[in-house]
Amino acid sequence: MFYRFWNLVPVFVLSCLFFIISPSNIEAETTTSELMGENVVWTISGVSGITHDHSVTIGNTAEIVYYRANIRKGSIPTVHAEIPNARALTSNFTAQRKFTISIPDAGTRWVAEKSWNMSDGPSPTSLSLGHQARYSPWQADPAYPDPRHQPDKYILIMDTTFTYEENVKYLAIYIMANELANMSSPELNGLPRYARTEPDFKRKWPKGCNGCSPIGLPGYRVNMATLKPVIQDTLYQWSGRGPEVELAMTWNGGVSAGKTNLGQGWRFSYDAWLMETSDGVTAYMDGGEQLHFTVSNDLNANVTGVTTFAQATEVTLNYTAPAGEPSYKPGWDGWFEADRSGYRLQKVVDGDPGIRSFKLIPPDSRLRYIFQGVATNYDALPLIAIEDWNGNSLSITRNVEAVEKVLKVLKNY
Repeated sequence: MFYRFWNLVPVFVLSCLFFIISPSNIEAETTTSELMGENVVWTISGVSGITHDHSVTIGNTAEIVYYRANIRKGSIPTVHAEIPNARALTSNFTAQRKFTISIPDAGTRWVAEKSWNMSDGPSPTSLSLGHQARYSPWQADPAYPDPRHQPDKYILIMDTTFTYEENVKYLAIYIMANELANMSSPELNGLPRYARTEPDFKRKWPKGCNGCSPIGLPGYRVNMATLKPVIQDTLYQWSGRGPEVELAMTWNGGVSAGKTNLGQGWRFSYDAWLMETSDGVTAYMDGGEQLHFTVSNDLNANVTGVTTFAQATEVTLNYTAPAGEPSYKPGWDGWFEADRSGYRLQKVVDGDPGIRSFKLIPPDSRLRYIFQGVATNYDALPLIAIEDWNGNSLSITRNVEAVEKVLKVLKNY
């Protein structure tokens, strides 16, 4: 499920967050969508209808997903869409607009696209795509070597406008937690569909499976600090320039994460936050680790006031704002005392006064974890970005429930 809407912007879509389920016996559907002041009308036949209106922003890329429809095995999908030609493009000569219809097929993807820019005149107003072969999602075996040529399992209609900056590359991953379990499969962890028949045994040890299992199973270990089990499953891994992207699920027997989209007690990559109280600062990492930092009582800094916490056998990661706000002496440089694990923490004291921002630095100093929130709100601060020492970064976008998107920006590309 890997779409390349532009040669600079690959987008990896896992599933959808909000949708309306229509009756499964729908054979044809005509729908109108009104987003950003525009109307798009489409007719789709041969699919079971799941409508999805969604508008997001990737850097300076405006993207509208007008429709997503699951495809039933054996169906013959046909799509026709009427699109407006009134969208204003910027005066930037790199500005373009692209309208895409994507229909999967066995071993390939049928795609109809129309692109235009400022010099092309009025945009086209309709686009059609269809084929007469009955849809069968898994005809190829072993798994396809290139994700771009794997069948989708659903139709996607998209309308995008974008510009791009010189020497900057945008890459995005959409994290839709309600179907993450479907990604824990051998095919998506570097293995063929039927691993036991694969003659190339090197493919049986993908890095994405924690190197622990020849058939793509999760990793199991014991947390030696609590003597309780830890289960971790890496669903997707993407490395290269800049911080590594790793989408993993973790269940830690010593820490209760409460009920999340992944189930009771499960945590997801980048689901990290930081709590600042008058007693110090505690960072709760996505794997269940807790790092506590205090400020030394000297001439440079001081924490005033005391906050007490009701401790239980297990730490519950659900918080309310503390009763007292922390305060520090003037002239403090923002550095907390290092955690015994070697992590360092700095509060940004010379930035926007309306923003609370912290930088968490691991012992090897290669990355910076940025936690940020509104200065007047002393709830937990979420992890919003990860930066390396070259300026490459991952930015993390959340909705009200969970992590929604990870955007990778590579400088001087």
